[in-house]
Amino acid sequence: MNKAVQYSKKENKLVIRGILVPEDWDSSSQITKMAICTSGEQEFLIEMDSLGKELSKYKGLKAVLNGKLKDTDLKRKTIIVDQYEIHQW
Repeated sequence: MNKAVQYSKKENKLVIRGILVPEDWDSSSQITKMAICTSGEQEFLIEMDSLGKELSKYKGLKAVLNGKLKDTDLKRKTIIVDQYEIHQW
């Protein structure tokens, strides 16, 4: 993995640096799915728990997400966010 993504398999800890992007919306234009895209063109879905939903207000901004890799379909990796930092352009 590149500098934008750091992963400790032993501890299942993940740090991702990238841009927050919406992936899907509901019929009332509320974001229902978010992702973070790295400079290395990797994309991770964001688990839409309370922190994931909170991140939707920062769409389009740079962020550093700390969390755990969710054990799901390997085609689309998902991060469960424990904490985050938002960076202005």
